[in-house]
Amino acid sequence: MEQHQAEQRIRELEECVVSLRFSRRLLLNLLTELQEEKENERLCYEREKQKLLDRNRRYARLIWEKNKKINEIAKGRL
Repeated sequence: MEQHQAEQRIRELEECVVSLRFSRRLLLNLLTELQEEKENERLCYEREKQKLLDRNRRYARLIWEKNKKINEIAKGRL
C-alpha cells in the first residue's frame, strides 16, 4: 500500500515537471517574441527620428539660404 502511494506521488510529480517544462518553454517563447517586438519598435522609432532630423536639417538650410538672399538684397539697397 505504501509503495503504491509513493508510485502515485511520483507520477503526480512527473506530471508537474512536464507541465512546468511546457510552461517554461511557453514563457521563454513569449519573452523572445516581446523582445523582438520591442526591438522592431525601437528600430521604427530610430528611422522616424532620422527622417525628422533630415527634414529639420533641410528646413534649416532653406531658411539659411532665404535669410542670406534677404541680407544680400538689403545690402544692395543701402
